[in-house]
Amino acid sequence: MMLMHCCVGGRQVTVGWDDGLRAEGAAAQAAALQRLAAALDRLGGVDLAGVHMMIGAKSGIDNLGQAWLHSPDSTDDWVR
Repeated sequence: MMLMHCCVGGRQVTVGWDDGLRAEGAAAQAAALQRLAAALDRLGGVDLAGVHMMIGAKSGIDNLGQAWLHSPDSTDDWVR
């Protein structure tokens, strides 16, 4: 699992991905970050500063409180 702190969609969130997305390389990771930024932009004024967002093979909240987004899901699914 890889974590990085970045400003995505104008928000301070920590973003990471599982080994599967990591193995897909930088282009796939950049595409996932762009999709995440688009999803966050659609949330409007929701303050997610400090949230750990993970992109990978699962979805939901893990026991560490990290929000997981299933990487194959659409941006619409991520917004919901």
